[in-house]
Amino acid sequence: MKRNIIFVLLILLSFVGCTKSIDTIKVQPTTVPVEYKVTKIQEHESKEIEVEEVFNEVIIKSPIEETLPLTMIKKEKIALVFPSKIVGRYGNDALNTIMAYSLFRNIDFEIKVYDSQFESYNHISNIFKKIEQDGFKKVIAIFSQNDTVLNISNLNSFQIYIPTLLRQNSPLKVNNITYGAINYSEQFNHLMKFAQGGYTEIFDNESISSILYANLQNKSINLRSKQFISQQTTNYKPLFENNRTINNSTLFLNTTVLQSSIILSQLRVYEINPFVVLSTQINYNPMILSLSQFEDRKSMLIANSIGYVDPKLKAIAETLRSDLEYNWVNFSTIVGIESLLFNNQKKYSKGYDIRDNQVYYETTVYRPASYSFIKVEQMQPVFLRETN
Repeated sequence: MKRNIIFVLLILLSFVGCTKSIDTIKVQPTTVPVEYKVTKIQEHESKEIEVEEVFNEVIIKSPIEETLPLTMIKKEKIALVFPSKIVGRYGNDALNTIMAYSLFRNIDFEIKVYDSQFESYNHISNIFKKIEQDGFKKVIAIFSQNDTVLNISNLNSFQIYIPTLLRQNSPLKVNNITYGAINYSEQFNHLMKFAQGGYTEIFDNESISSILYANLQNKSINLRSKQFISQQTTNYKPLFENNRTINNSTLFLNTTVLQSSIILSQLRVYEINPFVVLSTQINYNPMILSLSQFEDRKSMLIANSIGYVDPKLKAIAETLRSDLEYNWVNFSTIVGIESLLFNNQKKYSKGYDIRDNQVYYETTVYRPASYSFIKVEQMQPVFLRETN
């Protein structure tokens, strides 16, 4: 019965999110597959947790670790830290990803969530004091600002993995902190192998777009036009009518998926034909396939740094609403778990290596075809041809 409740709590967090009453999750290994029905948990005024109605259609089978004897798997503890007021969604995704991995490996596992709310010194230092008191030494921290790591500069007793930051941008480079963010500059390097003609760029006012804009500026390439489009833009005629600078150019599309889909459509409406449209991880998303028509994106190429994940792990993660196919932060979290717990000696993910406390991802270029992303090895005259 106890084991059933543990798995109920595990599955439930993916449906209702974390509350302050549920901050510690324990996963115990099993020797035979067991079915668990998902139940709904509600937080009452008394802050007590009660099990109520059953979701009859959802049944989860706990997997069995197939390659390691059960007696060889020691109990593991990992803390997850994130400022919910800043990166709340990413924190919940990371939690679901960690739970999926623990279920997949069938490890005797304890996860505790620490919400710092913000990234100030007081918030972060107080949280890490609590983590130390609770006996956790391995930490996955979801931070958004490079300077946040200065708040943990003296915490040498922890092993810390930060999936959202790059070591090269960090003011703190110490041996107990590993950085796992993807490198947009490297993605641009791969994309530029497909460039031809003059360079042009379209970007918007999203924070990720600003990062991409800065990365592209650092390439010291000669942009013959830079076009800013606000997220509030509804009339594209003044932007694209009689605009011929983009024709036959290499267009860098540093905009979010929705904005990119609209721009691609408008380019075709106004008969603007870039030689190739290049975009980074920001548009490696299946939504681009449904929000745009193939004719709009037939000259588009997209860089991706998300590598291979064991299909069984991916399926369990999907059940817990953790996307390991298109969400790079979730993939980086898997890399972090395997680094912290197993020093990458037992990996169920591929397509990267870790050097000097930074994860280096392999980058692949894809073409968004009619229904899927097709890998592109090199520029060829046929790369615009339809392939399902």
